[in-house]
Amino acid sequence: MFAFYQSKRVDWVTGNQKFPVIAKNFSRLSERLRPGLTKQQVLHILGKAQNVDNETVWMWVENIEAIPPKERTWMGLQLDRPGFFVAFYKDRLVGTLFKTAETNPREILREHIAYGPEARTEVERLLGPSP
Repeated sequence: MFAFYQSKRVDWVTGNQKFPVIAKNFSRLSERLRPGLTKQQVLHILGKAQNVDNETVWMWVENIEAIPPKERTWMGLQLDRPGFFVAFYKDRLVGTLFKTAETNPREILREHIAYGPEARTEVERLLGPSP
């Protein structure tokens, strides 16, 4: 754990250990994840996302290993358990690291793109229709 505090990265953590490490270091990670970072830069900090549909939204949730791999979509993970996510627009980070209990990717992308019918259409293009 000492190495993490110096480098502010959790890319080395996998599986069920990822969620508690992100939770414990949420503030430090949020400071490091700045809007505009590339996916490669975010990958270097957080590591691989746990959701299988990770073009626009990357998620990490509690007890990921209890979920069958084919069911690890960002929408399913967001609804099922506590977690964290980042969102990308045009391959750049939007905002910072977010808690699923406080917001959701649709809201974050809609705020970033701007409100109005154009934002809703663009968010639905990126994430699919609202449930």
